[in-house]
Amino acid sequence: MLESSRDILNISLAASVIVLTILVAWILVYIIKMFRDAQRALHQMTKVIEKLSNVLDVIRDKVHSAAAVIPLIVKGVEKVTDIIQRTKERNSSRRDSSKKTTKTETKRPSGS
Repeated sequence: MLESSRDILNISLAASVIVLTILVAWILVYIIKMFRDAQRALHQMTKVIEKLSNVLDVIRDKVHSAAAVIPLIVKGVEKVTDIIQRTKERNSSRRDSSKKTTKTETKRPSGS
């Protein structure tokens, strides 16, 4: 079997090629696992970014719809305050006129 030093060299080369092949395969397995984990992480990040984008779209739509409604609300509040001021002015003018009439009515009988 081992007749010369060349046979020993061939056996040692074969053994080293086998060991090298096993190491390369082992390294490839770990590299493939790393790429798979990276792909899963990127996929999860993509899902999170899509959800965040959807939430931001909803918020933007709500803000736009609220911005469209705010001028209407402001106009409504202005009208309500105008109506309240008018009623206060009417009530105060009625009170003033009723006070004047009661004073003049009380003065008339005493003046006669």
